[in-house]
Amino acid sequence: MAQQAGRHAHAQPPGGLVAPGAGFPRMLQSLDGVAEGAQRTVIGHRRHVWLARESPRWALLLLEISASVPATAQYIAQFALADLRLGVEQKAFHLSSEAAALDLVMGLGSQAMLTATQGKASADHDMDTAALLLRGLGMETDHAATVARKPLPDFPPLDALPRHPPVGSGALQLLQKA
Repeated sequence: MAQQAGRHAHAQPPGGLVAPGAGFPRMLQSLDGVAEGAQRTVIGHRRHVWLARESPRWALLLLEISASVPATAQYIAQFALADLRLGVEQKAFHLSSEAAALDLVMGLGSQAMLTATQGKASADHDMDTAALLLRGLGMETDHAATVARKPLPDFPPLDALPRHPPVGSGALQLLQKA
């Protein structure tokens, strides 16, 4: 995807606990140009599971810090919440409770990461759990499976300028409405 010049103001992690070396900023940058809330939710979920498989120690540390320092989990959750709201606005998600939906996203993501760190995840675990996540957010089964199995966007180059949330996604405006 074409990179746009410029920087977007974004929240900083509390105390630097989500370190740039952990890959989180690049995960966010990989959402650049993705305007659908459902696809953004899937990418975030699948990236975390993939990174847990690739770097189990990083994933276990992130899970432990998130459990011990609620501000870290809240920092990560703000991006998931913006994508949830975008999905609702786009009529992709049908929620009875925004708080319950956020718990679903964060809880399933954490458990899928833990399964991956233990070496118990199948090769398709990220896509299988992403499809279940979308179904839990009200998406029809076949459509959820299709969205969950789309290829992940490439990671941006290491020297790319961060812009979070990505320009044009609508996620920032939805988060600011809260």
